Amino acid sequence: NIKEFWDWMYRGALFANYSIELIESGKVPAPSLEAKEQGIMELRAARAFYYWLICDNFGDAPLVTEPTSELPVKTSRKDLYDFIVKELKESFSDLPTEKNESNYGRFTLWGAKALLANVYLNAEVYTGDPQWNACIQECDDIINSGKYSLDINYSDPFKAHNENSLENILVIPYDEIFATGFNYH
Repeated sequence: NIKEFWDWMYRGALFANYSIELIESGKVPAPSLEAKEQGIMELRAARAFYYWLICDNFGDAPLVTEPTSELPVKTSRKDLYDFIVKELKESFSDLPTEKNESNYGRFTLWGAKALLANVYLNAEVYTGDPQWNACIQECDDIINSGKYSLDINYSDPFKAHNENSLENILVIPYDEIFATGFNYH
């Protein structure tokens, strides 16, 4: 299970790198400059998500940010943390701020802020420097956005069709046919 988790996290990070390269090079055209920038920022946020899981679960690990055939060197947990924070903060300006069906299952500003709050929550473990106030600030931004609140029914966020959940900030859609992989034991 540990090897599979490692492989899955790096597969996600490396697919993000490859996709960013394809969009930046024009091999995958975007309908507009705005869509191109938003797509790249969503991918950078997704890559930060994968690196956060790597950092959280493994500590020091290789940091690869572009397609390469070179064997990567180990990066310190603190440097991984710094990279994750930078990627998320830089993504804020180009991520959508609305919560609607068009960005269900995609990174929005609020999903990136929720992820950053999680990163800050364990900053002391990763770097030795606690970031409680930064964590609180990201959470306050989400709460004060007015876009999210607790669902009336406890089970609503966990339903198979939870697109209208008031509570879910960042979802990863799974499907029995096209997007399998959600395997809790």
